[in-house]
Amino acid sequence: MTVQWDLWNEPDSSNFWGASQSQYLQMWSRFYAKVRAAFPNQLIVGPSTASQPNTSNTWWTTYLSYVKANNVAPDIYSWHDEPGDPVTDVGRANSTLTAAGLTNSRPYQINEYATPHCPCSPRVAEPGSSAAWNGPAPTDCAATGAGVPARTRRP
Repeated sequence: MTVQWDLWNEPDSSNFWGASQSQYLQMWSRFYAKVRAAFPNQLIVGPSTASQPNTSNTWWTTYLSYVKANNVAPDIYSWHDEPGDPVTDVGRANSTLTAAGLTNSRPYQINEYATPHCPCSPRVAEPGSSAAWNGPAPTDCAATGAGVPARTRRP
């Protein structure tokens, strides 16, 4: 069985990570070394940010420069896409990785998207749109018929 190890949720947000990015990067290196030593065939996922990767996002560009320089790049890059469009942001991620001199050989992990506050999309009910399941269907989407199906909504 392959396990995917993810260090921290939204390290670019003060809601979940109250320290500096420098401290996160130091912890990332220790985490990476420990997982690789103990479980060399397992997958490392990260950084699971609240923001999307793009070349103007300094959190992401700093992270990518660090993981490249220290040879600690994740096996799977991950982020949350709220608000955003995962399809559009994959293109931005590809450009951002290329600009940093990194490559990606596995699918990205976009594990939160389609919030009630973002524009409605046909992708809102696709697997992975966990954020859409955290509350009632947005009223603007319900009016257009693009809301989350009732069976997936939580009270």
